[in-house]
Amino acid sequence: MAEEFRFGPYVLSVPGRRLQHEGRPVPVGARAFDILVTLIRQGGAVVKAAELSEAIWPGEPISEGLLRVHVARLRRALEQDGLETSYVVTLQGEGYRFSGEIQQFDVAPPIILEQAPLTRLVGREDDLQEAVANLQIRGNVTLSGGGGVGKTALALAAAERIASEYPDGTIVFDFEAMSVWRLDGRQQDTLKIEDAYDSGRLDDMETTLAGKRAVFVLDGCEHVVPIAVRLVSAIRQRSPESIVIATSQVALGFDGEVVQMIDPLPVDDDGPAVELFLEEAAAVVGSNSFTDEEITATLEICRLVHGNPLAIELAAARVLELGFDGVLAQAEGGIDVLSGGRRTAHPRHRSMSAALEWSYAILRPADRKELLMLSRGKTSSDHAAITRLIFAGLVRRAGGAVSVPHLVQLFLREKDRNLYDRNA
Repeated sequence: MAEEFRFGPYVLSVPGRRLQHEGRPVPVGARAFDILVTLIRQGGAVVKAAELSEAIWPGEPISEGLLRVHVARLRRALEQDGLETSYVVTLQGEGYRFSGEIQQFDVAPPIILEQAPLTRLVGREDDLQEAVANLQIRGNVTLSGGGGVGKTALALAAAERIASEYPDGTIVFDFEAMSVWRLDGRQQDTLKIEDAYDSGRLDDMETTLAGKRAVFVLDGCEHVVPIAVRLVSAIRQRSPESIVIATSQVALGFDGEVVQMIDPLPVDDDGPAVELFLEEAAAVVGSNSFTDEEITATLEICRLVHGNPLAIELAAARVLELGFDGVLAQAEGGIDVLSGGRRTAHPRHRSMSAALEWSYAILRPADRKELLMLSRGKTSSDHAAITRLIFAGLVRRAGGAVSVPHLVQLFLREKDRNLYDRNA
């Protein structure tokens, strides 16, 4: 039999690693989930910080600062009712305990039919649920946002979550590699999209779509909008029971298109941006033990890169070489530190310069001038241009004010310093 705990409006399933609030899933990180299980199993008894760290990271010397990060994330996950009373109580100098009436049940262990997700996401559960809802209701979603914000990962995760309902699986059109492949790896289509398009054989490709009941992922559409729109039209006409997930820094513009904007990760002391950086850094240095000073530096790095997941991963990969303070110092003054991504990644995902260049390349000449002007703090009344720059992730709007993020400022300086200075 398996454990299930209930407290207040929450249900905690240990074998299913699932936390629900009034029947709805509550996003909670893996470490925060383990902390909750450990505290609940103690039935309200105080658990010392060292004991809690050992239970979550057995055999590893963990700083209490890292533990506090995950405890804070757990508290936020348990605030679904907006109540001030916390289920997790900190006792200074003693440790932590669970506060609340607990009911324990023994239930039959679930039969798990699905494989573990191929795509790992941090801080994207709400975006993922919204994308799946759009697919279920409207049959399509275009995930839009700046370079490195995680559109591809989110698209693949949405495909994985919903793929069991589509017997023909998930078919991915990779518009950077210009190739077609299946998510589960069972089949590789060697036909190059650009060859098919140039030779007039796109009709042949469209014919193969007929009668499918599949999840189609069209990744990186912003540079090939006419091809992407034609494929969407073919899918909808020839395989009406299929669904389409597109990623693009511009809206594709087909009838009934649902555009979902993907923002960078929130940056705060216990937010997903910090969690992602520390997890990536732990993988590089081989330890989950971080000092309070390193966690503080992590927060500053995440603020500098505005919570961009790709920038966070690239920065964390340099921690072993430069240390936390070294990464922070270099990120303040240049963009070169944000390079050296995984060799298996798309070329545009191996450095922030490449990711921003990919975004910059789709801009109209007038929009590039607008971006340079905004980067110097000048105002603009060209609302259409600003909207296009926001979609490309090159400017932000907050409280009515438009600004150019630090990373984009660095990119513009290094891309064409002379032009930048002349427009100063």
